[in-house]
Amino acid sequence: MTLHPTLARQLHDLSLSPDMPPSARSWCHLLEQVSRAYAEMEASSDPYERPLGVRLQALLQAIPDFLFLVDEQGCYLEMLAGDPARLLIPVEVLLGRRFDEVMQEPIAARLMQALHATLADGEVRTVEYGLHRGDEERIYEGRMVRVTTGEAPQVLFLVRDVSASVESEGVARMLQTVLSQASEGIVIVRGQDRRVLYANDAVTDTLGYTPEELMAEGEGFLRHELDQALCDELCQLARNRDAVKKEAAIHDKEGGERKVWLSIDTLRNSAGEIDFFVCLLTDLTEIERSRQMLAYQAAHDSLTGLPNRTSLRERLGQALARARRHDASGAVLLLDLDRFKHINDSLGHGVGDEVLCQAAARIDGACREEDFVARLGGDEFVVVLEDLQSPTQAGRVAEKILQAFREPLRLKGEEELHVTPSIGVCVFPDDEEDADDLVRRADAAMYEAKGRGGNSFDFHHPDMTERARRHLEIERALRLAIAEDRLEVHYQPQFDLASGSLASMEALVRWRLPDGRLRPPGEFIGVAELSGLIVPLGYWVVEAVCRQIRAWHEAGLGCTQVAINVSARQLAEPAFAGRVSELLAQYGVPSTCVELEVTESIEVPPGSIRMRNIEQLREAGLRLAVDDFGTGHSSLANLKRFPLSALKIDQSFVQDVGRDPSDEAIIRAIIAMAKALGLETVAEGVEHELQLAFLRELGCDRVQGYLPGRPMPADEMAELLASRGTCCNERDGAGHAS
Repeated sequence: MTLHPTLARQLHDLSLSPDMPPSARSWCHLLEQVSRAYAEMEASSDPYERPLGVRLQALLQAIPDFLFLVDEQGCYLEMLAGDPARLLIPVEVLLGRRFDEVMQEPIAARLMQALHATLADGEVRTVEYGLHRGDEERIYEGRMVRVTTGEAPQVLFLVRDVSASVESEGVARMLQTVLSQASEGIVIVRGQDRRVLYANDAVTDTLGYTPEELMAEGEGFLRHELDQALCDELCQLARNRDAVKKEAAIHDKEGGERKVWLSIDTLRNSAGEIDFFVCLLTDLTEIERSRQMLAYQAAHDSLTGLPNRTSLRERLGQALARARRHDASGAVLLLDLDRFKHINDSLGHGVGDEVLCQAAARIDGACREEDFVARLGGDEFVVVLEDLQSPTQAGRVAEKILQAFREPLRLKGEEELHVTPSIGVCVFPDDEEDADDLVRRADAAMYEAKGRGGNSFDFHHPDMTERARRHLEIERALRLAIAEDRLEVHYQPQFDLASGSLASMEALVRWRLPDGRLRPPGEFIGVAELSGLIVPLGYWVVEAVCRQIRAWHEAGLGCTQVAINVSARQLAEPAFAGRVSELLAQYGVPSTCVELEVTESIEVPPGSIRMRNIEQLREAGLRLAVDDFGTGHSSLANLKRFPLSALKIDQSFVQDVGRDPSDEAIIRAIIAMAKALGLETVAEGVEHELQLAFLRELGCDRVQGYLPGRPMPADEMAELLASRGTCCNERDGAGHAS
């Protein structure tokens, strides 16, 4: 449309154009000018002023809205501006009719209310209303402006079609509602600086940050310091491939971990640069918890909380496979509560359930942390043990479980109930066993125990049951013997081969039974090793030896060196070296009077507790010797690495001197190597003159055995010390210590 320059300038001054709907303020200003121009035009007789009316008419026609002149009754008097063809109600229908004649009554009433108010105070009034015609609906915004004329009061009625903007606003509001109420978090991030431009309420529910907090400062919506690397990774992935879908663990405002599904898309400009990241955040935390809960419920007993039969079958299969792969041993313990059916029938299922729960807790408490405890069903429970050093360990666990039931169960009603289990034990693996076989065999053993009156355990193999019972009896008795000081130390002399004099002795623990007999060390040392009693037993021996050395010294017998055996379990105790030093100081025994013997097969990795103990003992001045040398599998490099004083040649080599050249060659090699390394040699098990002569010829330093002297109590050793006893030598040709 081409406009007159003056008209165009006037529109520009009013910030108007034919294509831009005017604001209310501009319209008021415009209408004032139009009204004034009409008045001037009518009052003027100058022909020059007449074109102004033409220009004003052109101005009105340039405005896309409708302009009507309405009287105080709401009657359309004249259409001043707008295209009649765009009217929903034809102009010929409108003119000469009132609002209530062409519109629905509620709309007409609102318009009349605004009209009367405008006529009363001159203020502009705005009314939004809708009109229907057939299937078509339009939304209009009407403004009332009072005009002053010499005639009756009139109003300029400016009508604007706002259907499109209302619809857009409605869509925008709908989208805002959808976005804000969406269950998934939605975040829009600016690509240039990763500034958050929008975040809905679901983001707050998941991360704890309000949209205002996310938009105020910082980069991205993953704000926790632990998530920064993930944020960088996601942005880089999105830059490389436009969209990223990933399950991740992120952190909320309080630092809690949330499991989420992230879907990130990019919006790029014409240059291919990312303008926006659009992130969809789905909180999987509750779903994951539900999934874990379902998995837990599928694998656990609902009453006791223990793993169920399904978990047992899986775990037992794995344990059996590991045992075969690593040539290890394990065991299955099947427990059944004695007379449980009677408890259920007489006291009710509620009490029965309570008994089962307390029984499960006691069984679990009696087992090691690494053991697997499950409820098989009813009143049956199963324990899976792995990495057993001997079947006795399985019997020990069974004994601990029996002990756990010695105290009565205390029910909720303060009633006490004595319950005992019967336990069947099956050790694995055997070549043809599977998980079900193990349970069946343990079940059969359990019925054997129940058949003997219950409150006991049985192994699947009867001889194994008897052996385990024997070991447990020895363990209990040995524990009592240590506590009640019913052990004693015997001493076997070691003689210097060059001089024949008493050089040292070895301390050997003995266990005297109530009937006066001595229990052989072979019957209880192995049990002590397996049960862990070797540690308190070892400390008992060290203290007994220190006490005896002091007694000999106070009796004027001097301070003779005593060798004490030390086990791998003792060396693995962090406080071992310190405790030995404390005992030496307590009894005033010089460290040079004690020699500690360790077996060659002990593994002592560099930096281990065992190595630190050995180093601390050597620094304290104690001598260290390798016992049973030649029978183990240690590296010869250990002889250089360890701070050793002596090597003890195992008696298995000494016994065959004169019969087996190979053993003689081994002894020669050990003595030669020891001399080269500056170590003493001690030969064990010397029982014949031929052996003694052979060792003397090779330059062995010390000998020990039944020929030089048998182990003896401390009082007999005191006599030997007092007599300055000597070993058989070239001068006297004697055959025994004197």
